[in-house]
Amino acid sequence: MELKIIQEKENPLFKRKEILAELNSEITPKIIEVEKKLSERFSKPVENIKTKRIKGKFGSKTFRIEANIYESMEDKNQTEIKTKKQREAERKSTKAISEEKTK
Repeated sequence: MELKIIQEKENPLFKRKEILAELNSEITPKIIEVEKKLSERFSKPVENIKTKRIKGKFGSKTFRIEANIYESMEDKNQTEIKTKKQREAERKSTKAISEEKTK
């Protein structure tokens, strides 16, 4: 997999870099793989990266990637919207912790 940065835009309001990249791969890359590649390229932890979109054209081996790289985990949590699955997982973990404290 070869990662090529097409556009890199600094957004000081949200304390992030907005990245538009192109990736050559035989199969559609997974979000985790893309975040690891970006993490290595920009020397940031994987937790600070949010992949917005991986878009490929039919029959092509190139994929366009839109991602945001945040300065810190707190900046990411304040800006990004959490999915329903993520919110439910957080509720379950906090509920389990509170039940353990009451025992």
